[in-house]
Amino acid sequence: MVGLNLENIGLKLDAKARIEVNNNYLTSINNIYAIGDVIEGPMLAHKAEEEGIAVAEIIADQHGHVNYNAIPYVIYTHPEVAYVGKTEDQIKAEGIDYKVVKFPFLANSRAKTSGESEGFVKIITSKSDDMILGVHIIGINAGD
Repeated sequence: MVGLNLENIGLKLDAKARIEVNNNYLTSINNIYAIGDVIEGPMLAHKAEEEGIAVAEIIADQHGHVNYNAIPYVIYTHPEVAYVGKTEDQIKAEGIDYKVVKFPFLANSRAKTSGESEGFVKIITSKSDDMILGVHIIGINAGD
């Protein structure tokens, strides 16, 4: 969006040149909404799709909402990184009493037979009710 001079029409941008929106995806210009890659958050098509549905519902005077804790993320590196929910640091910052379970790929038959046994699955749950707060996977095919 660099070079589009959006600020000249009154559209507020953040420090990273993303369009600022409120909780209803409304920009600083009345009746103009923004979603997806141009706002804060990961650049994922399924995130943008959920935000688009939420905006359509908001415009139709319904309750539009995106549960960002239920959106899966994948970082296509080697090894891959995939996660959904909150990180352990976020949970700590919220003061939630939690527990962590880790399962190494070394104990996974598929990972061993493919020769890709480096990595793990980490599940973070609430101590009080075992609700899953976050799942993180680092290893081959983590995004699968």
